[in-house]
Amino acid sequence: MTAEDIHNALRSHYNKSGWLYIRELRTGTGYGSCQDQYIDGWAISEWKVKTISNLIRAFEIKVNKSDFDCELKNPDKRWLAYTVSHEFYFVSPVGLIDGRTLSKDDGLIEIDNYGLVSIKKRPRQRAITFPRWSFVASIIRNIGDCK
Repeated sequence: MTAEDIHNALRSHYNKSGWLYIRELRTGTGYGSCQDQYIDGWAISEWKVKTISNLIRAFEIKVNKSDFDCELKNPDKRWLAYTVSHEFYFVSPVGLIDGRTLSKDDGLIEIDNYGLVSIKKRPRQRAITFPRWSFVASIIRNIGDCK
């Protein structure tokens, strides 16, 4: 399974269920500190979900174990995704990641060979602040690619 397969599964799942899914979302515009980092996937609910209006999820896609192991050794790499989402998920093929190795802030979604999306571990929901305008501009740039 490739990262492209996972993006396609996430897009199919989220875009048909009241969410907007954006792949490879830059965290800002221009270049420099925090402007040229990417979030593999980012989704925002079009409706209120329980107590949160417009629940936001960030996704880090992993298709091999060594890449995931490197990610676990550098948790600071995820801080930007945490700041722009209520929930953060690793997304991988079935069986690649053991959910017991994840922190309370990290969730796990698995994609099977048919492209079905299954949440295996839910993360702790975090409160977030209003986004920077450069992040909003990056979202707007990507809207045409979403549907």
